[in-house]
Amino acid sequence: MGATSSSRLQRQSLPILIASLLLLPLVMIDAVRISHRFVGPLFRVRNTLRALSSGHSVSHITYRDGDYWKEFADDVNQLIDYVESLRRRTDYPQPSPAEPLVASSRPTP
Repeated sequence: MGATSSSRLQRQSLPILIASLLLLPLVMIDAVRISHRFVGPLFRVRNTLRALSSGHSVSHITYRDGDYWKEFADDVNQLIDYVESLRRRTDYPQPSPAEPLVASSRPTP
């Protein structure tokens, strides 16, 4: 009885296993795409804020269609406008061209 039910269970679960293996690449691609919609905008915001805090003039953040955090970009763009207006009022010196425009994502040793 145990051998018969075991082989029957294997036959019943084989289509589920095949379907799962066929769908796995689609699920992985979708997971990567969704994670890029989250992480890409945050990476752009981080680099923009680093450049702004280094004294560089930066342009507004724009996102791709389908990216998340668009409201956050609007808030950061307001911050950029505010900082730029303060710099214009105080004649803030621009950094020299030798300085990097966007700070590296890795710490310097």
